[in-house]
Order: sequence, then C-alpha cells, then structure tokens
Amino acid sequence: MTGLFQDVKFGLRMMARNPWFTFVAALTLAMGIGVNSAGFSIANGAWWKRMPFENPKEIVALVMSDGSIEPAQSNISYAEFVDIQSRARSFKELAAFEQDAIVLGSEGSFSERFPGAHVTPNLFAFLGVNPIRGRNFTADDVQPGAPRVVIISHEIWQGRFGGREDALGRSVRIDTVPATIVGITPPGFRFPYSEKIWTPLQQHENIPRSSRTLVALGRLGPGAELEAARSEVRGIGQNLQHNFPDTNKGYEAIVLAFIDWANGPGADTPVLMLFGAAASVLVIACVNVANLLLSRAVQRSREIAVRTAIGASRWRIIRQVLVESVMLSLAGGLFGLFLSGAGIRWLTRGLASVDLGMPFWINFEMDYRVSAYFFLSCVATGIAFGSVPALQISRTNVNDHLKEGARQAAGGSRARRMSSLLLVAEIAITTTLLAEAGLLTKGFLHTTRMEPGFDTRHLMVAHLTLPWNQYRSNSERIAFAEAFMERLDRPGRSATIAFQHPLAGTILQPLKLDGRDTANKTGTLTIVDTLPVHTGYFRTLDVKLKLGRDFEHGDGSAGSEVAIVNERFAARYWPSENPIGKRLRVGNEMAPWLRVVGVSPDIFQTGSVLSGPRPMVYVPYRLNPAQSFSVLLHTEEFSGATATELRAEAAKLDPDLALYAVMSFDEEIRLDRWPNRVFAAILGIFSLMALVMSSVGLYGVTAHGVSQRTQEIGVRAALGATRGGVIWLVLKQCVLRVTAGLSLGLLGAAFLGDFVKRVLSPEVPPRDPLTFVSISVLMAAVALTACIIPAWRAARFTPADALRME
Repeated sequence: MTGLFQDVKFGLRMMARNPWFTFVAALTLAMGIGVNSAGFSIANGAWWKRMPFENPKEIVALVMSDGSIEPAQSNISYAEFVDIQSRARSFKELAAFEQDAIVLGSEGSFSERFPGAHVTPNLFAFLGVNPIRGRNFTADDVQPGAPRVVIISHEIWQGRFGGREDALGRSVRIDTVPATIVGITPPGFRFPYSEKIWTPLQQHENIPRSSRTLVALGRLGPGAELEAARSEVRGIGQNLQHNFPDTNKGYEAIVLAFIDWANGPGADTPVLMLFGAAASVLVIACVNVANLLLSRAVQRSREIAVRTAIGASRWRIIRQVLVESVMLSLAGGLFGLFLSGAGIRWLTRGLASVDLGMPFWINFEMDYRVSAYFFLSCVATGIAFGSVPALQISRTNVNDHLKEGARQAAGGSRARRMSSLLLVAEIAITTTLLAEAGLLTKGFLHTTRMEPGFDTRHLMVAHLTLPWNQYRSNSERIAFAEAFMERLDRPGRSATIAFQHPLAGTILQPLKLDGRDTANKTGTLTIVDTLPVHTGYFRTLDVKLKLGRDFEHGDGSAGSEVAIVNERFAARYWPSENPIGKRLRVGNEMAPWLRVVGVSPDIFQTGSVLSGPRPMVYVPYRLNPAQSFSVLLHTEEFSGATATELRAEAAKLDPDLALYAVMSFDEEIRLDRWPNRVFAAILGIFSLMALVMSSVGLYGVTAHGVSQRTQEIGVRAALGATRGGVIWLVLKQCVLRVTAGLSLGLLGAAFLGDFVKRVLSPEVPPRDPLTFVSISVLMAAVALTACIIPAWRAARFTPADALRME
C-alpha cells in the first residue's frame, strides 16, 4: 500500500510537471469517457432500467402469432385469453388490456383525447401499483349494468382538474358515456407506454375469436421457469388450433419476457448502434493517449533506465506507468462526466418535447448502475491505454539507454510499429463510424427532400375521431363534416377534411379502368392509392388543378360519382389521351364507377424520394366518410387562439368531440421526423469527434516521427534531397497507414451493412457505393492534411537547422 501511495504522489508530480501534456490527454479522454458514459446511459435506460412494478422479472406477455409479423406486435383475442387463463398452471395470475384512445369530457371545459387502455380489473394489483387517491378497479366494476368508472393519471389530475380533491368521485364522460373517477395513479405512472387513462375491460364473450385486440400478461408462479411456461402455452395454442381451425389454424401461442414485448421489435438495433459508436469513440481516445504516452517515453527513457539500474523491477515500472495512466483517466473522466450529463440532459429535454410512445419507466438518469460503469470505465480505460506504453517502457535496455541518447532508444522500430498499428486501427474504426453515420444522414436527408408539392407555410393540421356510438352511419358522418366545414370556412381562409394529411399515407384499393384490363397474369387487380377528401381540398392547399375542375358540393352523391387523379396517374394510364371524362372504379365490385373531372399536380401523399409521388385517385369524402380524418386549415397566421377556436367550433357541434394534435403542418412533419433526425445527429456527432481525434492523433505521431528523424532529414538535405523528396519521405508512411485503415474500415462498414439496414431509409442501400466513396475521400483528405503539415515543416529545414536541433 505504501508503494502504491508513492506511485500516486509521483504521478501527481508528473502531471503537474507536464501541464500541457496532462491537459491534452485528459481532454481527449474526457471526450471518449463522456461519450461512452452517455451511450451506456441510453442502453441502461432501454435495457436494464428496473421497471416500477412488483417483481418485474416474473411478468411475461402472451401473444398469438401467425408468423407474418413480429410476435411482439401480435395480440390475443378475449376468448383465447380466457382459454389460456383456465388451462395454464405456470402462472399465479393473468391480466389483460386493450390500448385505445379515450376522449375525456367534463362540464366547463373542452373534451380531450388521451392515450388510454381498457384493462381487466386486476391489472393494477397485478402490477403492484396502487392509486395515490381512491381505489383500484374491482370485479364488481365489470358486472352487467354496473356504472362506468375510470382511473386517471396524476398528470391529468393536475392538468385538467388542477389537483383538486373533489376530482375523485367526479362525474365525467368517457367516449360520450357517463362515468365516475374512482382513482388517481402515482406521479409519472403510464401504462403500458404513454397511456394516461384507464377503464375496466368489459366482458367480451360476443366478440369473435378472430378479433385479436388484447395484450395478455402473466405472472410466473413460484418456481416456474420461463421456458416451462413457454412450452405449456405453446401446447395450449396447439390445442386451440385443433379445436378452432377456422380462427386459430397457423397461430402459435408465444410467451415473451415483458421487457422484450415492451421494447418492441427492432428496438435493440439503434441502441446497439449508439452504444457501439460511443465505445468506438472511447477506443479512439485510448489509442490517441497511448500514442501520446509512447511519444513521451522518449523523454523518460533515461529515467526508467536509471530506476531499473538501481533495482526497480519490471513490475514496479509497469505499475508506476499504469497508476499514472489511471490518474490521467480519472482526471479526464471528471470532465467527461460533465459532458455526459450535458448530452443526456439535451436528449431528455428533446424527448420531453415529443411523445414517442416509449415505456414510461425509460429514462437516462445517472443511477447507481451508470455511476458504477463510469468509475469502472475510467479505471479500465487507464489500464487499457497505459498497457502499451507500460510494456514498452518496461523492456528498457539499461546499457543502451545509458550509453545512447534517449531518443534513439525510445524511438526504436518496435515502438514505431506499435504506434503504426494503433493508428491503422484508429483510422479503421473512424472510417466505419463515418460510413454508418453517412448512410443514416443520407436516409434522413432523403426524407427531408420530399417536396410536398404545395406551400406548407400557412397550413395548419388537426385530427379528429368521431365516436362510433354516435356516428355509426355514413349519413351522420357526412352531416357532421358538412356542418363543421361551414363553421371553419370563412373569408380569408379555407378549410377541408382528408382521410390523411399530405405525407401521411392513403387507402390502398384495387383499381379497374373502364375498357381496359388492369389485372396481372394471376388475375389480381392493380392496387392504387386513394384519398377521400372534402370539397375545397386543393383550394386549402393553394394548389391549382392542371386540368378540369375541383370537387363541388354534392359530388359523391348518386348521379355525381366523380374523381380527380394526379399527373402521375394520368401519365401512367392515359399517356396520350385526355383523362377528363374517363371512368374508373376503386374498391370492390359494389363500388360505383367514377368519372374523372380533374387532374391535380403531384402532391406527395405517399411514395419515396427516388420514385416520387405515386399515382393517386382523389374521391369525394361522402363516398368514403371515414371515422377518423385530418382537418386542414389554410390561414395567414397560426396561433394558440386558432387552435382554441377550432376546438370550440367542434364542441359547439358535439361537446364530446376532441380535436387532437393541433399544430402547424411544418411542426407535424418535424415531430414525425424527430427520432430519425436526433439519431442521425447523435451518431454524426460521435463520428465527427472520432474524425477529429483520429486526425489529431495522426498529426501527433507524424510530427513526433519527424522530430525523431531531423538528423536524417538534415543529412539528406545536405546530400541534395529536394523539398518534394523530403515531403514524400514523411508522407509515404502516412499513405500506407491511411490506405490500410481505410480498407479495414470500409470492410467493417460493409460487414455491418445487414445490421444497420434495420434502421436505414428503404431508399438507401446498406452498402451504398457513393456514401462509401465520399467517406473515403473525406477521411483520406483529413488524414493526409494532418500528415502534410509536419511534412511541410520538415521540408523547410535547412541542413544546418536540422543538425542544430540535434
């Protein structure tokens, strides 16, 4: 212990004696450790964060899958849930829920739409969660004729009811049905994702077995193993296939660990990429500092030789260097902790501004696990980058170092080879990171380059879902749409309704053209994108039709079945004909034939950047009056007052209607692209840091090599070597290192292609040649620039200057 204390004191003196070296090394390590700690915080929040439930490891999810979609996305029917509940013996309890959007209405305020769920009465007790006010659901709450009850989140209690005690027991409306608030959940609780309001799941005996809308949860019984439960449930699923072949044939009953179900399919890929990128930055930082220590060994060669000569063992020398390295790592880690905290706070604020539907227990705070990882990474990092110079220094030949200058001894071929190998690895890792970041950035830019085909600056969008129990018929929905549009459409602005706003998708329906066969060889009709829109759709988007007329009031009624097609559709199906007056049908054989009355410009509703907007058919809203739709408003100025006015106009028609996601069109698109933008930005920042550190490391090693060869350069200059010859002498080794590093890096990027394509835009291939070539040119340019600077300085030496420096 005394010897270790002496090593620490000596290390402090060495750090104080070389402040510039200490600052550069600590700053490099701070970036690496800070980024790595931030990456671990993200992984910890996604994978290892303890769920705030009672014994969470006992909880599993039960799903039915036919293999066509990921099991974690498959649900179960109420009848199947009852079957498993009555037969399974591996579980001490089962519960279920059905996710749904729930409209909460109360006297004196607008109705609001919240993400919610219908749950079995035992769900909260199953999770071990008790309301902070009121009670849980009971079995009596689902009995026939029982009054409707609801449990709300702490957030709703504070935001909508001002945290008043009289909110408990208050009468409200849940999807237009009267109900009573009986409980308030603890602060921050949402389940399973961002749900804030819960009602009891009513008996589903009359619901078809094929209607799979539930998620079933099970709690493993005492001594029950996950694999045993999977085997038992799989057997029950096979029996259901035999007993109910019409609805269960091909469906397998699967048991998933709850965390796997909650994170969903593909969630691990971006987290692994970020954590891998963060670890790569740390490795590059370690390589840089290892090279710094190798170069500093030049100054310490005689010191080590003297210490060895007076009896210091090889282990004693190694221990001293490792202690100094760990101290450097801890010094850098303190600043890295600040960088990590700042990055996590930035990410947390961004997540708070947009609801991504993540499980509520996921957060990226500095808990005990992150703290332990931070400390261990500091120690491990110090040992990692200190091992190479420690082993190199400990091999000091006492006679050589005492006879010769430290420069010749420390600048031996073995150290130079080790430094070159480290640099090649550093360039390879950086190239791989840059390539993957380039692919992600290219994918994001593809989405941002989508030209919607109209001016988005004055467009506002909102969404509305009409309650099924009040708007069951087409005529009821059409009547509401007509009345709502009359209230919104006024001088100076226009409003319309569409099944989906631009860039948000369409309805895919079979297409049939009058007088032409559009079926393929198997007899299957071509599928076309269709979009039901209300009168004034193109006027609201401020788009002029290319041919024909816009929809008029009454279009879509009997005798006025019309359609508008876009330019892409007209060019594909009637390239040399006038589309006006042509007839087509979208949908089944019962759908009416539609007469084309107009041709619109290509508005980007769906498609890709490479192929552009797809062929589109616009139909009047009254032909397909959807239950849910987007409201579009063209206004010169959008403000909170505009949103309030929209909600008020809807409430005048029906107080139980709740407009949601009311915002400008540009804001809606920004929120849709937020995850991809942030993910690409984080990986881009990591890659930029890696590029900077790699270029600095390459510059440092090259400059050090030049300083070691000044005498040789002086002799060559005296013998007639030109400046170009001297520059090439220095650059030759750099070119070899960069070429080797680039080759290995591109191979690594190609190897990771199948893994990375899970998060890439479909338009970007995972081994995109243009991206790989661009990254190679960038990396080569930066690396060679870092080498040219010391090479140019060496070429300016006169023979006298070079020899004098010796």
